[in-house]
Amino acid sequence: MSTDDLYAAPNSQVADEPVLKPSLLVRIMAVLLTVLTAAILAPRYLAQGGVSFMVGGMLGVVLFAMLFVGIFQLGRRFRNPRSRWRIYAWSQLLGLLGQLSILAQSVTPP
Repeated sequence: MSTDDLYAAPNSQVADEPVLKPSLLVRIMAVLLTVLTAAILAPRYLAQGGVSFMVGGMLGVVLFAMLFVGIFQLGRRFRNPRSRWRIYAWSQLLGLLGQLSILAQSVTPP
């Protein structure tokens, strides 16, 4: 064994795996869900505190989904672009459903 082998970097298995690209449908769905959630939240935030409150709320919509993507990055299976977009889309869908239920409760008389 030569000294060159001692200091050589180990062979990486990750480089051999194909990169999974997200489909256009998943990307469009994720962006559309984000816009729908923001559109539902915008009037309520605007009425509560003005434009700055609304901008902060819109950033929260995106950052909250990004937090879920970051947590899922801990698993090796979720470290490709397709998984990131799917997780983002699912978290936006859950956020949209939550906002729709809050909206429905506020519209329905007690």
